[in-house]
Amino acid sequence: MLRTNFYHIGILVPNLQEAIAYYQKKLTIDFADIATTDLRLSNPETGVAEIVPVAVTYSRTKAPYIELIEAVGDGAFSKINSGRILYYGYWEKDIPKRIRRLKREGVVVDAIIDNNDDIPTAIITAPDQYGVRIEYVTDKIQGYVKAWILTGKVPGNHWWATALAGIFSVYYFVKQRLS
Repeated sequence: MLRTNFYHIGILVPNLQEAIAYYQKKLTIDFADIATTDLRLSNPETGVAEIVPVAVTYSRTKAPYIELIEAVGDGAFSKINSGRILYYGYWEKDIPKRIRRLKREGVVVDAIIDNNDDIPTAIITAPDQYGVRIEYVTDKIQGYVKAWILTGKVPGNHWWATALAGIFSVYYFVKQRLS
């Protein structure tokens, strides 16, 4: 069976608008509207946490999507890491279980995105021996992301994109329960 949890490539860029224009021309693809939000990133190794204002967009293509993130802050999203692929993104059913597994395997987690929720939204590993990071994202936001990509509009800013996000969320919930 083909696994479908790999869904995006995150590229950290110094200027989001310039990167969108570049990739639209270079790859002849479109991007969804830019979403902006404040993320709480914490580093479990150092105990340091920061709130960073993040601006991000996804390509409006089939998966794997290109995620463009504007560099900001001092952690994983800092300008030091910009101008290259930051990570490969996977949907994760159980983030706390994934964190425990990574710890058992000796994989260092660079950032936990938790927004003060009980369960983190995502985790980003430190670069592995080949320089690759992995982002594990809770599948609970899969409907939101799919609606954003499909419509090109950020759910919450447009009622119909929000409605579609709800429909997708129900679909992925039922699909997960049946598998």
